[in-house]
Amino acid sequence: YVYGLHEFLSAWDGVITSTEQQKQDLTQWLGGQPSVPILTISAAIVSKQQAQHAPISISERHAHEIIYTGRLDAERRVDQLVTAFDQVHHKITDATLVIYGYGGELDRLKQQVSQLHLETAVTFAGYQPNLTMAYDQAGAYVYTGESDAQPLSLIEALSHGVPAIAYDINYGPKDVLKDGKNGYLVTDGAVNQLVRALTRTLESPQRQQRLSKGAYRSSEQYSDEQVWQQWQPVVQ
Repeated sequence: YVYGLHEFLSAWDGVITSTEQQKQDLTQWLGGQPSVPILTISAAIVSKQQAQHAPISISERHAHEIIYTGRLDAERRVDQLVTAFDQVHHKITDATLVIYGYGGELDRLKQQVSQLHLETAVTFAGYQPNLTMAYDQAGAYVYTGESDAQPLSLIEALSHGVPAIAYDINYGPKDVLKDGKNGYLVTDGAVNQLVRALTRTLESPQRQQRLSKGAYRSSEQYSDEQVWQQWQPVVQ
C-alpha cells in the first residue's frame, strides 16, 4: 500500500488501521498532518456468543499444553518456539506443544523436533477450520511472529481464557498483554525470556488460573459492541 498512500492519498476518503500505534506511525510517516483522516478500528472481534461463554478453569484444561495457531512460515519463527519448548520440557516434563497450521516451514520444523527428540511431546495438528476446542483445552498460547497488523489468534486465545506469551513486536501484542495479568510480553527474539515466561505460566496452577481470568477480562475490549463503536465515524 506504500505507493497508493504516498502518491494517491488525497483521492481516498480515509485510512483504517488495526491499532493505535499503527495510526501514530502512519501519521508520522505522512508528515504529521495527513490530508485524509486515519482511524483505528480493531480487526479482531470477540463475538457476543464467545463473550458470554462460561469460563473454563485451568483444572478443566490440559494445563501444561502450549499451543501455536497460524501459518508455518519463516516470518512466524515457530522454530524459536520449538527451541524454547525444548528447555521448558526439561523443567516441566509433562509439558506438550501442539502446533496448528500449515506452511513452507512444516518439514523443517518436524526435522527440528526430531533432532531434539521431542516427537512424543510435540504434535503437528495441521489446519483446523474450528479451533474452539483447541483454545478451550489449552494452558498457554504463544505468538512468535516478527511483525503483524494485529495478531487475530492472540485475541482469540485470550477470549477463550488462554494465558498468552508473545514477542513485543509491531503491532498488537503490547496493546493487550500485561505482564502477570493475562500473560507475558517478552523482548522480540529473546528465546531465554520466552522460556522463563512459559515456565512461569505453567509451573503454578494458582498463577495460571489468575492469568486465565485476566485473559477473559482483557478480551472484553474487543467485543463486537466495542468494535462497532469504533466503526461509527465511518458509517454515520
